[in-house]
Amino acid sequence: MRILLKVAKVFLVLVGILAALHVVCLLCKHPLVRLVEVEGVSMQPTFEPGDRRLFVREQFEPGSVVIAEAGEDGLVVKRVVDVTGGNVHLMGDNREESAEYYLPRTAVICVYLFQLPLKLPCCKAR
Repeated sequence: MRILLKVAKVFLVLVGILAALHVVCLLCKHPLVRLVEVEGVSMQPTFEPGDRRLFVREQFEPGSVVIAEAGEDGLVVKRVVDVTGGNVHLMGDNREESAEYYLPRTAVICVYLFQLPLKLPCCKAR
């Protein structure tokens, strides 16, 4: 029983830390950590609409799943197909339902870290 209480306390502390990080992230244009709710089907079967995923600012490479600023399309969640010089080629895992993007490397904001089981408020990305 004591172990269960300790685990619950650790879990609550982690939730508090994630919530605080998220609030800070909402105030920054390019935060270190970003919580995103996936919209659309372009990343199926990897991500489903409504999935909440945690992304962090770090280096990316071909195969990484990233959030990028795609101009009029806003924030998009896509997989890195290729990185050539200062440009990056992005596309969703569901090739039939995904647009391709050729963007400057600086358009990539964050890299996928893991899925959150919590329903925290977050920004949305396609």
